[in-house]
Amino acid sequence: SCVFVSRAINGLLNDSAAARGEYPQGVDFHKPAGKFRARMMINGTKKHLGYFLSPEEASTAYRAAKRAHILAVASEQNDTRIAAGLLAHANLLGDV
Repeated sequence: SCVFVSRAINGLLNDSAAARGEYPQGVDFHKPAGKFRARMMINGTKKHLGYFLSPEEASTAYRAAKRAHILAVASEQNDTRIAAGLLAHANLLGDV
């Protein structure tokens, strides 16, 4: 079945694979710090999640924060189809 979702929810589920580059989603290399940085967008604002020694560590932090944010957004939904879809997406991110 199909359901229309808000732009904010659609953006929450988009992985931007074409624009990501060489590192996992939510991870980049921060030259001044000499470390990998994890960040994510929440309500149009970039949230810094920390600096890490490896892209894998940064990715783990990103996935945990993304999952928590998706679960919070899911709990606010009135449409059970949207909530179920968000919960399914959060489960794809796994228990981190």
